[in-house]
Parts: sequence; structure tokens; C-alpha cells
Amino acid sequence: MYPSTLDVLHIPELVANICSFLQKKDVSPFMRTCRQLYLLCGPFFYKDIDMQDYAVKSLSRSSDSTRALLRNGALVRVIKMDRSFSRSYFNGVGTHYQEACDLMTTLHNWHFPSDGDPHDGDTPVDTDSVAPFPVMTNLRQLQCYASFWGSTSDLNYGIDMGISRLCMLIDLNTHLSDLHLKILRITSGSQVSRLARTISDMKVLGSLTLNIHACGKHTDKIIPALFMSCPQSVHTLDMKLTLFARPSASLRKGVMGAGLEETMVETFPQHLGPLPNLSYWNVQSAASFSMDSLESMLARCPNVNKLEIPELNNTNDVNIAARLILGNCPKLVGLSQQHTFSDTAGELTAAIARAMPEKTLKSIEFSGLDDPYDALLFSLWPHLDSLSSVELLHCVEATSEVFRILFRKCPTLEVLVVGSSEDSEFSIHLEDAVAQTWASNRFTRLELTVLIPELSTKAKVTLLDRFYRQIGALVNLVVLDLRIAVTNAERNVDRDDEEEDVTYKDKLFPGFLKLGDVTESGADRGGYLDLFVGLTRLEKLQGSFNVDPDGEGSIMGQHECEWVCEHWPRLQVADFYPNHFKDGERFDPYSGVKDLEAERLQLPDCFRWLREHMPDLQFMTAL
Repeated sequence: MYPSTLDVLHIPELVANICSFLQKKDVSPFMRTCRQLYLLCGPFFYKDIDMQDYAVKSLSRSSDSTRALLRNGALVRVIKMDRSFSRSYFNGVGTHYQEACDLMTTLHNWHFPSDGDPHDGDTPVDTDSVAPFPVMTNLRQLQCYASFWGSTSDLNYGIDMGISRLCMLIDLNTHLSDLHLKILRITSGSQVSRLARTISDMKVLGSLTLNIHACGKHTDKIIPALFMSCPQSVHTLDMKLTLFARPSASLRKGVMGAGLEETMVETFPQHLGPLPNLSYWNVQSAASFSMDSLESMLARCPNVNKLEIPELNNTNDVNIAARLILGNCPKLVGLSQQHTFSDTAGELTAAIARAMPEKTLKSIEFSGLDDPYDALLFSLWPHLDSLSSVELLHCVEATSEVFRILFRKCPTLEVLVVGSSEDSEFSIHLEDAVAQTWASNRFTRLELTVLIPELSTKAKVTLLDRFYRQIGALVNLVVLDLRIAVTNAERNVDRDDEEEDVTYKDKLFPGFLKLGDVTESGADRGGYLDLFVGLTRLEKLQGSFNVDPDGEGSIMGQHECEWVCEHWPRLQVADFYPNHFKDGERFDPYSGVKDLEAERLQLPDCFRWLREHMPDLQFMTAL
């Protein structure tokens, strides 16, 4: 008699609803219970495949799991391949390329076994390779590695054939709206033309990310050609081109093609209309752009409001380029320069900021700034009343006046990031941070590397008190990342070879996490935690907050843990223990040690209590 307990199998909607509340690692054993559950859970499990997810990594490691994935290829809507699976996919296509010359016919005749265990059954390919690309024809999102350095897919079958197979897959997935290609290796104009035609035909493409590696004399034409092929549906665009050394003649012969400089005479498809949905220009090329190429691309971007500063030929005048950019992008309010190939002083960024109407620039991001005269930072002065976000990463030291002005004269500032590098010497002096009352109390994200000076105890306490009071007034704060700058003297201290260098993670802001006598005098009161009672929206507390920096016991006790639980209810991440502990010794959390129960036994009682009352709070995860 049919067991009544299995009646649930006749209600697929109920099973699907249950699966929606489970993670993949839980669904996997659930669907292996019986064939009926496998069929019911399959659409949920195979709908979204992320090879970086630990629960589905076996799909790229096990031949049985790979065959199961192929049999359920029609269910896959989103797939993010890792390098290993992408390599197998390319090799599998190459192995059977001659047998599947007509890929559409192969797709039409493809047989999906329907009986037996999901991991049993014959497959038309070897267990160490993967079926041809057309197996998956219902993709909405594809992320994969497009080529491999020195792999057999590149050397045995050629880059041209690899890109052709990739384009065939994209062509067959007519509903593909999100395409992300990593290490897209290009060596000839025919490859650019083939890819451009494919992109041009993607009618519903919304997000396009290309990480291109190229060599040759005409690499500066690759990005413009691909950009002009983008359909009008694109709303997110991320293109980056990196140069690599040209292969030797022996390697190029019969494999690499003639070379980009000899074949860059292809005719590329072009969409000349605007990209009305594109708001963020993020197009970078180490080969740099000519002024004509830049103008032809920007002419399609009337609604761009944030611009990643492009790399231009050295012969271009930055003021002319600034006027060209603003003329084509009249809605521009944000500037970002995360890639400083040659313009490390930010001359073009500064020229654009100066040319913009006063009080229109809202955000500025810069990485690797080397501007001894602060020309870029001083170009922001006309926009102090409108700036809401300033991010300065991995930069050379700026003058004290710059930071004092940012704190004192930016009433709308919501995001301020300075430093944000483990070994960065770029920091704010504590005196500059508290020189005057901050003009803005709207901060939602504050990330600072702070240099605490060598002063008398009383003077240092006074500065810290003022600094903590400023932070305590930021009631909208969501992310707080404060790092104590490591001085050269600390780096040069003689240490045993087995000991690691001192970093900000080994430090703790004095009194920040300690309750104490809150008095107006500020004299040696021991703790400041009560000053931050208004930070009820805080979700991340990162930086120099190691509660046991000396390994002699936590400075936080039961009262502090109860205070955190009561006043920071949204806290998700806190760097209380930036390194895990096991048997009283620190260990790398990525070394394979996963004995969570042993870790918990080494925690002080107050943190075991905190773990129980705030189970979603991560405070033992290394950065």
C-alpha cells in the first residue's frame, strides 16, 4: 500500500515552497532521498548554479555530478563557472567539435535520460569532459572564464575556435540578460568582430562585464568596437582591457592567428543610438583611448551620472578632454579613478571637477593618488556643499588642511573613506580629525585609518574623547571601519621569524569597547562605550577592535556584551576576534580547521553568551 507519508510528493507546489526556505547544501541530500523528490527539487537546485558556493563545488569536481548537471541543463537559468569547470567545458566542446559540426542539430537530437537514479545513465561524452555548449539554452545569467593561459583549449583548438564556441552558446541563449566573461583573450580582429556581432544581437542584454587580455598594435580599437556593438537595453557596463606580452612566433604559428595588428581591418556592427539606461560609465583600457574614440563612445551616454576616468593618450589636453566629457554627459555628478595607469596625480579628474558647475559634484573616488600639491583635492572646494561621498584609497599622504576642510565644510557628507589598506601609510592624524566640530552628522559609512600621536596620557585622552564624541553623534552610521595606523617604528621592531608583522588587526582603540565612568572631565575614565548608544543602525564594526590584542584576556566583559546586544541590535560583523582561536592559539580559519565547538570552548563566557543571544553576529571571522 502506498504510504500516506509520501502524499507530499503529489503536491509539487508544497515541495517547491519548502525548497525556497532551504540552502543548497540542505536541498542536495533532500533531493537524493528518492527519484520523485529529485524531480521535484531539481528545478530549484539547478536553477542557480554558483561554482564558488561550497555546496555546489562538487559539480565541477565529480564526473557523476557533472553528468547530472548536463542532464538538467534545461533547468539552469544562472550559472557562475569557476576556472576548473570552465576549462572542462571548453575541452569538452573541443573534443566533440568535429562530431557536432551542426550544433543546432545536436541540440535537437539531445537525449535526456528520464529513468533510474539521477547520477546513473549513459552520456555521449567522456566523464572527464563536458557536453557541447548548446545543452544550456535557457540561461539568463552566464559567468565564465573565456580562455586559459597555456591550457589545451587555447593551444590545441585555438583561441578563434574557443571564442566561436562561446559565441555559439550566447547566440543560443536568446534570453541572456547578464553576461560576465573573465580572462577574455583576444589576439585578432576576427575575434573582436565575432564577439561584437554576438553582443549586438543580444536584444535583452542588461549587464555586460568583460575582462579582456590582448596584445598587438591596435589594442586601442578593441574596447570602442565592443562598446559600439552594445544594444540599447544595456544598463550596466564594465569593460576592462589589460595588455599581455605577445606570444612567441612558434606559439603563434597555426594557433594564435596572424596577430591583432594585421587583422584589425574587420567591419564591426555598430549601434549608433544612445544607451538611455546606462548611468555608470566603467570602461577602462590600458591601451588608452584617442579623443575621437572617447567622443564616439560618450556620445551614446547622455544619462551617465558617474564616470570611471578613462585612460587617454598622453598627447591629449586634459582641459579639452574634460569639456568633451561634460559636453556628452551633462548629468555627471560622480567621478571615480580606480585605475591609475599613468595619471597618478589625477589631472583629468581635477580638470573635470574644475569645469563642472559649482556645487554639482556629489561623489569622488580615487585609488593610488600621488599628488604632492593636492591639486585634485583642492579642485573639490567649489563642490564642498554638494559632496556626499569621498573615497581615497592607497594614496600618498595628503596635507592636514585637506582633511580639516572635508570635516569642517562638507555638511552633506555621508561616506568618507581614507586609507583602507592593511599596510597603508595614508592616514588621518587624530588632531586633524578633531580640529573642529564635524559639519555633517549624516554619515552612513565611515572608514578611516587614524594615526594616534605619541602624546602625554592626558593629551591623548582629550583627543580620543573628542573623536569618540564626534562618532557617537553619527546616529545614521551603518558601517564603521576605524584602523589604527601602524608606524614605521612598529614595523621595524625586531621580531622572531615565526611572528607575523604588526597590523591594524593587532590593535584596539583605547577604551572604545569598555564601559566606564562617563563624566564631563574626561579624565582617565577608562571606557567610552556609552558614547555610542545612539548607533542603533550599526551593522559593521571593523578595524582595530581586537578585544584581546595582547593575548592576556578580553577587555570586554559580560556588561559590555549585554550592552552590545541591547544597543546595537543590527550588528552583523564585528572584529572582536580578527583571528580564530583553537586550544588557546591563533590559527588561520582557511587552513582547514573547522572544529567550531573547540573554538567555542576557548571563548570567554561573555562571548559565548553573546553568540547565543546574537547568533547572526560574526565576531571571529578573519579579514
